[in-house]
Amino acid sequence: MGRSRSCRRAAQGPAEGATVKLDEAPRPCTVAFPWWTLWLLWPLFYLVKGVAHLAAPLLGWLSQPLILAVTPLPLLLIGAGLALLLVAAARRRRAG
Repeated sequence: MGRSRSCRRAAQGPAEGATVKLDEAPRPCTVAFPWWTLWLLWPLFYLVKGVAHLAAPLLGWLSQPLILAVTPLPLLLIGAGLALLLVAAARRRRAG
């Protein structure tokens, strides 16, 4: 984990030195992928699956038309967008 990484620039001009077998060649710029991080995908998968399972009734309710065949989801998104615009305008007034 604490290996130092150093990169050498390629020499300009003709190649100098001896032939080196590729399996024994030094690799100054390689970065090994941390394969242990793949184990984090299992808990992430089950977390997303659980959140989707819990959110399904809410998403079903948001997709049902309430009054005049308007679903609440677009209204909720419009309200969130207006709130973000108002917050940004308030920050601009405070900053300058």
